[in-house]
Amino acid sequence: METTLNGLLGTGDSGQRAPEAVHKVTGEVIEDGSVIVVWTGDHAMDDGVHHGDFVAVIDVEPMSRTYGQVIWTGGLPSHIGTNIPGTALGHTSDTHNEPHHGNTYTQYIDPNTGKKYLFTGGLISGNMFRYDITDPRAIGTAEMALCGTELLRSSLTDDIFTMPKPNPKTGEINMVATYMGGTGYAGPGNLVEFHPLRKSTCTGGLPYIPLLNPDPKQYMKEHAAAVIGGPERYTPNPVTGNTDSGLEAYPHGMWIDPTGEYIATSDYAMPVSIGGGDPIQNLFNSTFLNAPLDANDTSIRMFGTTVRLWDANDLSRGPIDVTQVPDGPRNEDVYFHEEPEGLMPFGMPHQVGNKGAFVASMCGGTIFYTPNILSKVENEGQVEWNAVWDVGPCSGVSVFTISDDDKYAIFPVAGIQSPGDPEYNRDYEGQHNRRQIVLDIEPLIAKGEGPIHCDFPDADPSRPGNSTLGLPDPNCPGAGCKDQVAGLIHNNGAADCPIKVSEVVHNTPLNYATHGGAHYTLIDRIGAGTRKGSTPSECRESGGGLKAGCRVAWSNYFVVLDHMGLQGTGSGGDRKILMADFNPTTGAMTLDNDLP
Repeated sequence: METTLNGLLGTGDSGQRAPEAVHKVTGEVIEDGSVIVVWTGDHAMDDGVHHGDFVAVIDVEPMSRTYGQVIWTGGLPSHIGTNIPGTALGHTSDTHNEPHHGNTYTQYIDPNTGKKYLFTGGLISGNMFRYDITDPRAIGTAEMALCGTELLRSSLTDDIFTMPKPNPKTGEINMVATYMGGTGYAGPGNLVEFHPLRKSTCTGGLPYIPLLNPDPKQYMKEHAAAVIGGPERYTPNPVTGNTDSGLEAYPHGMWIDPTGEYIATSDYAMPVSIGGGDPIQNLFNSTFLNAPLDANDTSIRMFGTTVRLWDANDLSRGPIDVTQVPDGPRNEDVYFHEEPEGLMPFGMPHQVGNKGAFVASMCGGTIFYTPNILSKVENEGQVEWNAVWDVGPCSGVSVFTISDDDKYAIFPVAGIQSPGDPEYNRDYEGQHNRRQIVLDIEPLIAKGEGPIHCDFPDADPSRPGNSTLGLPDPNCPGAGCKDQVAGLIHNNGAADCPIKVSEVVHNTPLNYATHGGAHYTLIDRIGAGTRKGSTPSECRESGGGLKAGCRVAWSNYFVVLDHMGLQGTGSGGDRKILMADFNPTTGAMTLDNDLP
């Protein structure tokens, strides 16, 4: 399914709505048929004109006649003076946002009206939009909760969550978003807290000033993520020489612990260093990184290697703990392909009592786990991170999802390296396949607060990467096999290592050409009123429906900035939405080829 469309099919502002799904066999109406709401935009470079960003509503009711089709769209308001840096270029709020993340894991429902809202962020513009999705078949034009130009020291919008508890100063439930950069897209970044029903100052809202305008519904505050005196960086920053990792705050991934007391964020990259240009012409394609210039001498790119813990009851305290994720045995020619570089996605198990957390490095291509993200605040020592799955250099491990029962974690691998790149499939065949991998994480969860023995693969000086990564595992097949799909080494094989039980590969010419692939993954937590005949018994709802947790959806797109006249990251994707059937008992996942 292409996520870039040239026109709107209709909006809820017209008083109309998309029709209900109709069963393709019986012809009966399927009430409240399942849909996906996708935050997307026009591919401005196809005709040189930006036709506006929007949300697209896709019919994903399994037996619907219009399965996989866009049935509705919701647009954006058009205001001037909202976008950074677009205002200087004459851009309005409905264009050049670079649609990226939304509050997909936590919903906000207005306690007074019962309305449900989706918040979507403009990666480049800094804008924050609010869509009323109470009726997803009649989504209207969004409202603006924040405009990028009213933020004094925050830029580049990423993850968005609903706060678990009321703000102690206002008594209201707020939203919180990670902004990876500071003023002018430089670092460090911040968390931005705001009221869900806030009206941006660019659209007539008054700024929140406790003595002059104490309206809690106008609340907005930027919380600094940088701290002085953090742990020593695993190696001095190759660009600045800095060794204090507390200063390298580029918050991207975010999660709220099961108790609602803490928020954790992961540090990805200083935005201006990866999107605005570099003597090395492409962020990920190592063809440019190995010739003709030496990457260590020429690149200005700076990536984060730390995780920060916050008090959810008072974000104004700033991070209350900063932890450095460890380096491994791999020796990479490109410094930001080392294991801990570029910590983009972050997630925690869902069950109360589990204090573990996962973080993954997009550039380093490694998945890390700690059994207790709260170790320091509970006075039990420093947080300890272990590498539990190494995919390989610059493989693009991205925004993952964990099943509600904490049994499986599904990790998208963008691949990024393409045929012809020096590091493409360096350690094993299929290393840079565009894919989803399903890991059984129960061995890790079962260890409680640890210790965890799973860690990096052993070193091997005879190989280009100095690692046994990708060699055949002598335990496969067998009870000790950790990679049940390909039988390869991805960790040290300890008993508590996760087990790969399934994967779905989706290589396409456009993914290769744009050095992109799977980026953002979600589990279906709603289900559907109908199901396909091939649905396994574990997913069959009484009455003919499909149980929640039995489908996975993802997008093949990262960031492309050509519409802004910028060089960008060099990693795009084929701009498709894909789905897979998922068995929550076995972890088996198969691509849904019925989706157009």
